[in-house]
Amino acid sequence: MESDLTLHAVRTSPSPAAVVYLHGVNGNWRDTWQNQKTGLFWPLGLAEAAGWSTFSIQYDASTNWGQTTMPLQERAASIAEMLRDSPQLAGKDIAVVAHSFGGLVAKQMLRHCYDRDRFRELRERLAGTVFVATPHTGADIASFGYFLRWSLGSTVTLEDLRAHSPLLNELADWYRNVDAPPAHVLYETRKMRLRFRRWLMVVDRNSANPGLRGVATVPVDADHVEICRPARTDSVQFTSTQRFLEDVFSIPARLARYPRQAGAVCYRQSPSGIEFLLVRTTGGRWTFPKGGIQIPLGVAESAAQEALEEAGVTGAIDAQPFTYYLHAKRELKGSDERATRFCVAAFLLEVRAENAREPEHGRRPTWFAPQEAKRRLGEDRAVTYRDEFARVIDAALARITLAGQR
Repeated sequence: MESDLTLHAVRTSPSPAAVVYLHGVNGNWRDTWQNQKTGLFWPLGLAEAAGWSTFSIQYDASTNWGQTTMPLQERAASIAEMLRDSPQLAGKDIAVVAHSFGGLVAKQMLRHCYDRDRFRELRERLAGTVFVATPHTGADIASFGYFLRWSLGSTVTLEDLRAHSPLLNELADWYRNVDAPPAHVLYETRKMRLRFRRWLMVVDRNSANPGLRGVATVPVDADHVEICRPARTDSVQFTSTQRFLEDVFSIPARLARYPRQAGAVCYRQSPSGIEFLLVRTTGGRWTFPKGGIQIPLGVAESAAQEALEEAGVTGAIDAQPFTYYLHAKRELKGSDERATRFCVAAFLLEVRAENAREPEHGRRPTWFAPQEAKRRLGEDRAVTYRDEFARVIDAALARITLAGQR
């Protein structure tokens, strides 16, 4: 059986998103995820259905884990190094689908990235985790060990696993209290037949739940091995995972942790070219009209409402954001950590009517050419936010130009 740490590219695409599958004990980068009856290989099926790049990791997870294979922390560190340095994953947001013990490796890898500054860029690209029958709670590790011992012929004893349970309990506590990427949970509902006619629920609902607020836990009519081998693309494992990943990939991972706002990037075609409408913040700097999302209006109409209130304009607003950007209120120069940060969904709004109402006091809406807009937006701001605003202007110009060519 292949044991060297390897990142297998199942299918690559220009998509900015990638899904990485991580098998569990005695698993394999392919066999763990392939249904023997129908032939469906989950990573490939997902790539074909959603268009994302998909990969599957092979690593040594034989059942003598803790003796001749890498300890959990070292294995997680080696996988983090591989993901960080892979040219195939460069610049892509990454979601991990992990089965059983692989889910514990995924959590430890996340912790490794949080604890070390040189993994900051990778950490900011980790978009979400799908836990497939992962035994999160240390109290249930004994059952998991029983499964290894009797089903797989493991040399890992119950005593070995109990010796490691403080580590897993501590990891579980850390994970519940950290600002982790979104998670999705699949858990088995059928007992697995082991040797000598023993039957065991390897990872029950309680053990499978990582304890994060708001995490969906999805029951699957399968045992511990079958759960990671959906038979069809309409199987609950496949469809619920795809929906979850579509949601997490809809916003760049580096911004997903921040509160959401809606912004209107207002523009017009003037005789001299495209111009953008900026307004003053309460602190006197230039910005786009933006604000909180009003649930009755929805995100796009909330952005349009901000344009009306802050700039006094109306027009045709796109139904979907063309980009997202990081914005901060009250940030102090050289101290981004003390900023109040927001993820702003940016919508293009082609202004059709100016002076539709009186702008809010002090907003001073003004039109600027693109380069001048970049300069004004960057005034008195840290480089992080200057770069964000410049990127928004460039993305807006590209979208406006593309729309004009249709």
